[in-house]
Amino acid sequence: MREILALFCDDLSEQRFGDLDADALRALAERTKERALAVIEARAILDAALGELEATRADLSRRAEQALAYARVFAETDAELKEKIDALDVVAAAPKTKRRRKVKKKREADRSEGERSAELPFEGAA
Repeated sequence: MREILALFCDDLSEQRFGDLDADALRALAERTKERALAVIEARAILDAALGELEATRADLSRRAEQALAYARVFAETDAELKEKIDALDVVAAAPKTKRRRKVKKKREADRSEGERSAELPFEGAA
C-alpha cells in the first residue's frame, strides 16, 4: 500500500483516474488509520472491562462461599434449610465448562491485525 500511495504522490501526482488520485488515496489512508486506531482503543476498553468483570466475578464467588459457610453454621438447627444448602453444594461442585482458548487466540490475531492497519496510512509517502 505504501508503495502505491508513493507512486501516486510522486510519479502520478498529476494524474487522475476517474475518482482516484493521490488526494483520494491519502484521504482513504487517513480514514483507514482513524478506524484502526478506534478499533485499538475499543479493544483496550473491552480488555479493561473484561478484567474488571473477571475481578468482580471472583469477588462475588469468594463472598458467596463465605456467605454459604455462615449459612451452614446457621442451618445446623434447621433441617430444611440445611437440605437446601447441601443441594447448593452439589450444584457448585458440578464441573464448569471451560472457555475455549481459540477465542483468545483469535482476539490476539485480530488485535495485531488492527495494529498493522493503524500503520497503513502511509505516513512515509507524500
